[in-house]
Amino acid sequence: VNAYFDGSGAPAGKADTLLADLPQEIAIYSGRIDYLHPLKKGARFEAGLKSSIVKTDNNAVYDSISYGQVVRDLNRSNYFIYEENINAAYVNLSTPLSAKLNAQLGLRVENTIAKGRQATTGQQFERNYTQLFPTVYFQYKANEKNNFGLNYGRRIRRPNYQSMNPFIEFLDRYTYQQGNPDLKPQFSHNIEASHTFRNFLTTTLNYSETNDIIQQVIQQKGQEAYVRQENIASARQIGISVSSNMPITKWWTNSLYVNVFNNRFSGIIDSTSVTVEATTLALNGSQQFKLSKTWSAEISGFYRTSGMEGVMEIGPMGMIAVGLSKQVFQGKGSLRLNVRDIFLMQRTKGSTVYANVDMSFTEARDSRVVNLGFTWRFSKGKMSNVKKRNGGSAGDEQNRVGVGG
Repeated sequence: VNAYFDGSGAPAGKADTLLADLPQEIAIYSGRIDYLHPLKKGARFEAGLKSSIVKTDNNAVYDSISYGQVVRDLNRSNYFIYEENINAAYVNLSTPLSAKLNAQLGLRVENTIAKGRQATTGQQFERNYTQLFPTVYFQYKANEKNNFGLNYGRRIRRPNYQSMNPFIEFLDRYTYQQGNPDLKPQFSHNIEASHTFRNFLTTTLNYSETNDIIQQVIQQKGQEAYVRQENIASARQIGISVSSNMPITKWWTNSLYVNVFNNRFSGIIDSTSVTVEATTLALNGSQQFKLSKTWSAEISGFYRTSGMEGVMEIGPMGMIAVGLSKQVFQGKGSLRLNVRDIFLMQRTKGSTVYANVDMSFTEARDSRVVNLGFTWRFSKGKMSNVKKRNGGSAGDEQNRVGVGG
């Protein structure tokens, strides 16, 4: 319901009422088979096949209320069906090249067949493409103190099914979000070089290039603004990170991660060339304290300076959490109290300016959370012989469901 008022707060005209029923049914069928064969001198060969079939059925029905009567809104209603079949095969060989050097070489091939149809308008599309994804890992142990690593991989990120749904979801009279059935996957090349000192201090250099990057953008149409996912640009990231995990004393353990990276996005949005770039510092860490035989505490948090996420400039943000735990009943049970975001620092502010779009936003969530938990252990020892259940072969497809948008 959208109501309108004048400057004095008096009603101005009649309110608009829009009713929407937006069900989405997703069926996922997936299966895979993996083969592992140990070779001589610690080498091993792996191979596998995977196939998945996905069908989404989306029938969005919009109704308006006119003079007390419910009327079907044919301009907004839509019926979209999407079908996708992905078949993949991979081989992987890991082998020591010398006493100090190990290598892992892999190759995955994927064929994708996708079809989309808007039953309401008769529009449809079909896609059929095959892609190769090589991976290379090298690990060199120089001595007992120093380990070096170098790896390369080509990766794919497919859009969520909801992002491809062309339905319009209205936030208010002047703002809505809409899916994009023309979304394509994004592909990236990633290179990392790392050095680990005494198994506690790791330094990593990374470089990545991404094409057809999937990013949420805002566009203007008359008085209305709408948000949708687009393949807007190419992106380049270069960065360096340092992580450490070590005991400072018998009762104090430190874990710290520092990352400095530069993001650059370049592309065309709504026929306008856009290039943005920013350098960001990210800190993440935790301090663990053993106060006594039964008491322990932890302080953790993160902080990130301003940076770019796609074409949006996101302001600095942080969070601090504390926890306290105590073992009870001779170690069989434990009580834990945890408070997250004590100082309410986890607020997101952002802005973006391009073409005819000049937008800023602030997002404040209920991020301060207090948890009190009790754990009781029935087992008398470590359950080392219990194997974790395999989550199945449809994990990638389930992650693309994108419940809640």
